[in-house]
Amino acid sequence: MLQTRNSETPIRPYSVVHTGIIHKEEREEYALAYRKQTASQVGKPTLQPKALEPHFKTSLDHPIRIVIAGAAGQKVVRGNETSFG
Repeated sequence: MLQTRNSETPIRPYSVVHTGIIHKEEREEYALAYRKQTASQVGKPTLQPKALEPHFKTSLDHPIRIVIAGAAGQKVVRGNETSFG
């Protein structure tokens, strides 16, 4: 059995390995299908944004904008710590 760096946690090989095509389904191209599905909504008003009411006061004198970015599949490890220089 293979071992990881942590010798107490062995790597167990898969008991079944699938090869070849597992699933096949013909589908329309996404953007084309989306446009067809939403064609009846063209020209209609969208939902109005809902304002967020503040629960706390701030000492900031100007707006601050932040961007939280990541890649698909990544997890946010910790978002509660910030660093201001």
